[in-house]
Amino acid sequence: MRIRDRGIINYLSVLVAAAFLPAVVLAVAVFVVVLEREIDVAWSRIEARTTFITGSVDSQMDALAGTLDALSSNQSLIDGDFESFHHQAQAVTGDRVDAVSLIRPDGVTILNSRVPIGTTPPAFSVPESAVAKALSDGTSIVSDLFLGATSRRPIFAMIKPVRVAGQPMALAVGLFAQRFAPLVARTLPPWEAAILDGGAQDVARFPTESSLDQPSRRQLAELIAKQGRGHAKLRTTDGGELFVAYERSAKSGWGAVSSLPRTAVVAPIQRLILGYAIGAAILVVPGIVLAALLGLRLVRSLRELARFTGMMAEENPERLAPVARLACREITVVADGLDQAAADIAARDLQLRGQRDLAESRADEIHRQSKELAASNAELQQFAYVASHDLREPLRMISSYIAILERRYGDSFDADAKDFIGFVVDGAQRMDRMVQDLLDYSRIGRVGANHAPVPLRDTVDSALAALRLVVEESGAAISVAPDLPIVNGARGELVRLFQNLIGNALKYRHADRAPVIGITWRPLDHGWQFSVSDNGIGIAPEYFERVFAIFQRLHTREKYEGTGIGLAICKKIVEHHGGRIWVESVPDQGSTFHFTLQEGAAGG
Repeated sequence: MRIRDRGIINYLSVLVAAAFLPAVVLAVAVFVVVLEREIDVAWSRIEARTTFITGSVDSQMDALAGTLDALSSNQSLIDGDFESFHHQAQAVTGDRVDAVSLIRPDGVTILNSRVPIGTTPPAFSVPESAVAKALSDGTSIVSDLFLGATSRRPIFAMIKPVRVAGQPMALAVGLFAQRFAPLVARTLPPWEAAILDGGAQDVARFPTESSLDQPSRRQLAELIAKQGRGHAKLRTTDGGELFVAYERSAKSGWGAVSSLPRTAVVAPIQRLILGYAIGAAILVVPGIVLAALLGLRLVRSLRELARFTGMMAEENPERLAPVARLACREITVVADGLDQAAADIAARDLQLRGQRDLAESRADEIHRQSKELAASNAELQQFAYVASHDLREPLRMISSYIAILERRYGDSFDADAKDFIGFVVDGAQRMDRMVQDLLDYSRIGRVGANHAPVPLRDTVDSALAALRLVVEESGAAISVAPDLPIVNGARGELVRLFQNLIGNALKYRHADRAPVIGITWRPLDHGWQFSVSDNGIGIAPEYFERVFAIFQRLHTREKYEGTGIGLAICKKIVEHHGGRIWVESVPDQGSTFHFTLQEGAAGG
């Protein structure tokens, strides 16, 4: 009888390897899923950091615009009293402000706050092209970086057209670029962050040595100018790859950039999978070796059984006995080996059970941490409510005492003092509106959060009643689809939702046509979709997400009043009702705000 030794060993090895094949496939699948998830998380973190820097830049620009507005409305400047205005301009010049300059349309500087009055100032203290653009556009602009004529340090300027003694001129406030360094200095390696002007120059950067070469930075500047916001993958100077998110500042036109090396995202996952692969190899290799040894033992036993069978055929008892004893002994050895293998499998099963128990323990820990996070969020909402409520008291006191001051001593104030009092009153009132809006925002989902059946037609009628005067003043035509459904929700919040959306459509109406507003709806599988459309000024696509962020404004306060929190309140109300909200718009043609409400949403 012929025994195929190698075939038996191969069969056993293949069986052992096949037993571990599902584990290998699972490890590869886990690697792909975890890698994609970590890359998505990295993009979210990079974009969030970029949005934070952009918001900080806009806040700085708002403060600078306030300083420029105060200077441009100065009566001494309007009358052409340069000596008096020079003294007041010097008061704002310091470590952060390079200089206040007054420039003729031909680019010649006639006043510089760092140069004594009567002394000829530098010929071109602000870029002539920036001055020409501000005068041509008739609006305030922010220049790219340039070298200060008096400080000899990198600065930028905010330039505003003014009229001095009836003549057109440009008023510029130059600031040191170093003031933006703290906005990016909080970044820790391997993170990078930068603020770029329109010419791809670094307004601020951390770390100072960039991983991007000059062509890549010019490419970023072009993307910022063209798209406004997005992300890209770029090559570094050492050949690596960077995940880069960028966003344009609405106030300055500059770009905020945050980046993270791809290796910082992928390397931890690769190390984790490598550990899994080594562990799998440690489990597989001993099994294959054991299968080979068992195969050798089995082959030897089968050989002896073959000899035993042959001798039985020869009917030779004298030769049969010792062979039978040897064959039985080999079978016993094989059985002992199988017993040992069974014991190894049992031990491995025990180890897997322990790992499963550990995973369940970690799941319980994650659940506990989720409950703690929910409690922390509730505490933060309570804190926002209390802080906003208490902040209004000192604002009322400021407004009251300013009113008393103006009533008692107003006749003795000059024009500048009256202007300054007006600025204080206006600032206090705007701050009070912002605090009130913040208070309303913190109340959503906390005050009156019990849900009940709400006829949406009633909520729309209540919202229109609150806006009746604005509707009549603007001559708006408002159509409401019939048979609006009854939804499960908080009535006060839903009235606020429609009031904010209709109010925005009335506020941002087009100057050349009367507002036309439509409210429509359609059923979904488990809820409804509602739409509020208008024919107003519209929204550019790059701001579709930003309009729902808290305190984000696309227009100046002089053009449109408000605090920039109305759509953030709408978003929070919709999410509290288990839905989502988004906008579709074409600039200069109108906008449509869509939102969904889920059937039987319980709120949160």
